[in-house]
Formats: sequence, C-alpha cells, structure tokens
Amino acid sequence: MKNDWIMVVDDDAVSLLNARNLLEENQMRVSTAYSGRELLSFMEKNDPDLILLDILMPEMDGFETFRLLREFEETHGRRKTPVIFLTGESAAERRGLTMGASDFVKKPFNRDILLRRIHNAVQNSRTIESLTEEATTDKLTGFLNKAGTIVKMTELCRNVPGMLTILDLDSFKLVNDLYGHDMGDRVLKAFADIVRRNTRVYDVQCRIGGDEFLVFLRNTVDENVVASLTGRLNEQLAAACEEMMGKDFGIPIGVSVGAVPVPERDGDYEQLFPLADKALYQVKQNGKHGYAVYDENLCEEDGTDAGSLDKELARISQIVEERGGGSNGAMWIGQDAFTWVYRYVVRTLKRSGGSAVKLLFRLSEKDGGRDLLKKAAEEFGDVLSGTLRAQDVILQSRATLFFVLLPEQSLQRAEDAVGRILEEWRKTAYQDRFDVAYVVEELRFEGPDKADGDEWLRRVPGLSYDEGLEYCGSRESYHQLLGVFRQSAAQEAERIEQFWHDGDLKNYTVKVHALKSSARTIGAAELSELAKTLEAAGNAGDAALIGERTPELLALYRGFAEKLRPPASDAGAEDARPPVDGETLAEAYAALAECAGMMDYDMAETALDSLRGYRLPPEDAKRMDEIRAAAVELDWERVAALCKQ
Repeated sequence: MKNDWIMVVDDDAVSLLNARNLLEENQMRVSTAYSGRELLSFMEKNDPDLILLDILMPEMDGFETFRLLREFEETHGRRKTPVIFLTGESAAERRGLTMGASDFVKKPFNRDILLRRIHNAVQNSRTIESLTEEATTDKLTGFLNKAGTIVKMTELCRNVPGMLTILDLDSFKLVNDLYGHDMGDRVLKAFADIVRRNTRVYDVQCRIGGDEFLVFLRNTVDENVVASLTGRLNEQLAAACEEMMGKDFGIPIGVSVGAVPVPERDGDYEQLFPLADKALYQVKQNGKHGYAVYDENLCEEDGTDAGSLDKELARISQIVEERGGGSNGAMWIGQDAFTWVYRYVVRTLKRSGGSAVKLLFRLSEKDGGRDLLKKAAEEFGDVLSGTLRAQDVILQSRATLFFVLLPEQSLQRAEDAVGRILEEWRKTAYQDRFDVAYVVEELRFEGPDKADGDEWLRRVPGLSYDEGLEYCGSRESYHQLLGVFRQSAAQEAERIEQFWHDGDLKNYTVKVHALKSSARTIGAAELSELAKTLEAAGNAGDAALIGERTPELLALYRGFAEKLRPPASDAGAEDARPPVDGETLAEAYAALAECAGMMDYDMAETALDSLRGYRLPPEDAKRMDEIRAAAVELDWERVAALCKQ
C-alpha cells in the first residue's frame, strides 16, 4: 500500500483535502482533480494505481466519467485502472459495481475502511495483471516478448496514431564473442533500462529478437522525436558499455532505428512492420548509429543522388546536435527547485514552529567497486524514492551524495526512515560492494505558544471538535480542512443560492450533497443534516421544501465563514511584520506558477504560507488572497494567470 499512486476526483475541496491527508499519512502518493474532465486530461499522460471517484459532480457525474475513462483505456490500449466510487447511496453503489467499479466508500471517510478497500482493489488488480504479463513478458528485460508484441501492436496500430520504431543494436554480436554471453545479457538489460528511461509511461516497449527491440511512440508522428530519441539512446548506451567493459572495450556498439508513422485509424501492424524494417535497412547501409523514417521514395533510391545526400547530411547533423545536448538528468530534482523548497520549509517552521530533518547520504566503494559506482548510485536513488514519503525531497548533489529533506518530521522518525532505507539497501546486489554513510540534522523552531490553542474551536456553536478531529485523523489536517471550508464558504453558498434562484435542481442537489459531506467531515452535524434534508428534496423535486429551508441553510453555512476565523492576536501585529523584499516575492510567484503546472496543492499552500510573516503591498496582498482562493478551488489555470500579472 505504501507508495501506491492514488488519484482522488471530487468537486468538494474539503473532501479532496481530507482524502489526500489520510492517504499521504500512510505514505501514498496522491493527485487530485476537481472534475471528470480534469481526470480524463490527467490520464492522457499518467497511470495511477487507483482512482477514488465521486459520483455527484456538476457537468459530468462519476458514472459518465467512468464510462469515458474505460473508452479512453480501450482506445489507447491501456490497462483498466481500478476505480472506487465515493458515495452514500445504495442505488448508486449497485449501479457502480454493475458498471465494473472495484468497490465503493462512503463519505465522510472511515480511515480504516478507506485504506483497506484501496489495498484490496490495488492488490486484486495487480494479481490479474501479473498473471497476464507472465505469459507475454520477456524475462531478461521486462518488455513485451514477441508473442505479446504481436497482440499489443495489432491493437495499437488499429486504434492509436503514433510512430512504430524498430531498434537494432549495432555490432552487438562482438560483445558476446569477445566478452561472453553473460556480458551480452548485461548489455541488453542496460539498454532496456535506457529505453525505459527515455520513453514515456504510456509508450510501449518490446523485445522482438536477440538484439532487436520495438517501441511504439503514442500520439506523435514527428520525425524530430525519433531523431532526439536515437541520439539519446546512442549516447547513453555508449556510456553504459564503457562503464561495464572499460574505456577501451573497442566495440563500435550503437543503435540503429527504423520508423514508420501509424495513421489515426485502421493501421495494419503486419503491413507497417516491414516498412519500418526497410527504413532500418537504410540506416544499416548508411553508417549505422542513426535513424530513418520510412519514405517510399527514399527506400527505393540507392542513396547516391544529391537530394538524398542533403537529407542524410541534415539527418546526421540533427543526431549530432541531439547528442551534444543530451543528458540533463531530467528525472532528478534540480538545484534551483530544491533551493526554493528548502527555503519555504525553513520559513514556515520559523513562523509557526515545528521540525524538519536534513539527511546526507554518501555512497563509497569497497575494494573493486569503482567500476559499478554509477549503477550502484542509481540503485540507491531508487531505494530512496521507494522508501521515503511523497512529500520528502531528494537532491543528488554529486555522483555519490544524496541530500534529503524530510518536512514535518521528528528526529526519531527520521532515524526510523534511515533504518528502512538501509534495510532496503541490504536487499540489493550492491550492498557488499558499497558502504553507505549518513549524517542527520534536525531543523526545529519553537514558534508561538500553542498551549490551549484550540479552545476557541471547541467553543464554536454547531461544531463538534472531537468528531471533526476523528474524521480528519490529525490536528494539523483538521486545521487545514477548517481553513479550506471557511475560505470556500462564501463562494459555495453563492453558487447554491444561484442554482436555487435559477431553478437548476440538478446542480443545486450536487452542491448540497457536497456540503453534506464536507460539513460532516469538519464536525458541523447540524449543517450536514440540513444539507442532507435538502439533497433528498432535490432528488424528489420538492421545490416547496427547498424554497422553505434553503435560506436557513445559507445563513448557517455563511455563518461558519466568520465562526471559523481564528481569533486575532495583537491588533498591531500586522504592521509590525517586516515588508517583503522583491526577491522573496518574485520567488513566491515563481513557485506558485510551478505548483499550478504540477497541480500541487501542498506546495502551493507552503508557498503561500511562507509569506504570512511579511507585510505585502496592498496589490500583492489582494492577489495572494485571490491565488489562495483559486488554489482551494483547484483552479490551476487561474492560479497560473494571477502569477503572470
């Protein structure tokens, strides 16, 4: 269950935040979407382990979203992602299970039930996948084998546009002849890893012969993509072979690539494969280590005319240019990104108190381990990624140095995390050849006195502090949800009122349904029960009851916007704050723009909170309030637009 990637889809910000907090506390990776359309857009480039999908949402409900998701997966040859519906209605539960959902969970969430059902659904899905993959997977590389390739490519070429590419290793036979078949297998495995790193999660990789591979690049027919891929594969394969066999291994190993565009519909794999093979032959006849995209005229020419030479010159130049700009380590967090994350964590701790932990790991070789150092470092990085929490941050500052920041973590828990990391490292093939040393440093700031800080909440009329705390799982999570509920109350009440006045019972019912769940989650039982009554009235079309009791609901709802406002401290505290400097403000806007691109509410909240200790110019203060409101609504387009102003 740890490190499973869960996508939560709900139009209610409080429910989204509650689900995310509960799952992240159990070391799951969480992404969120506010609508079915956002989910479908997200799925085009991502492959989560499971989706938690709300049923009652405006515009597109959960059932319609589920139907379109399954259509998308079938059309693009994707696996069926397990889906758990979020609902409280028996009829909806039956309909969802009939459609093929894995399970259902009621809101507000019972933590143990939610976690158990997610675990069961993910494990069942993986069991089915593993039985299928066992018969179609090449054991050496983990790619599809030849039999699996034929089935998969036949389906993809018929339904999905893209580029069918054949990858053939040049001079690979010499590796087996000079260094033996064990080394040959190591080279093949290394090349498979290189292909995997340089293609996207939704591309399909296959091994169709001893040293022959096939990759289907989805939704692109751009020759530049093939050129760029070829350049990277050749560069990285040469480096890997040098590492395994030494600088003087003396074999002109490389990769030749033949490609053919696949049309949007009704492509025939049996006809397309020979065309890609013809393009590959052209590369083999013209120097190897390059690429060609099938062209009927090109493949019939002998390559001696001026036009053909011009094309070849442009092609070789492009490959050389790609090789010169290759390895940027794009999969590792960069120094700049790490720097602003670190600064914001420290600023937040200084302002509100708490702790974080810094870790520095160093990998050093024992006798005879230097030739494997790079590979061991990659393995150790994988151990870190697979062991730490989703909110932890890793920077590889040098080849053998890993700097790790653990936000909201105590020294004791950090030591526990180190224990898990070393335990996982001892399971690898490199643990006997490399030592791991580490140092730990705690960042702790006292912040303001928090004794009895929640007494004011316990006195809020209509709010059960203990009930809300139980649903949210922790004090910190509860405060987060209360803040989101308060910030969104005015706007959500206005929407309910507008739908009521417009006679739009469908969207009115969707909104009071969401309020029923979010109010119950924070412990506002009276508000939740009234919303439940009006939800039933909406489903029954009882306009009279809606007209009678909606004003009561709106008054109660809007009242919480003021009731949940934390008590003011010293009236002059705001004026006493130092003015924000231009660099800090610019940093915050840049960070928020990046958060919008990643749809990352956690980091957006951290960036916004980092400014609370400063006095902002009125215009920027207003804009930050608007950004916070947009982030609460998960309106990332608006966040990005506000950051550009």
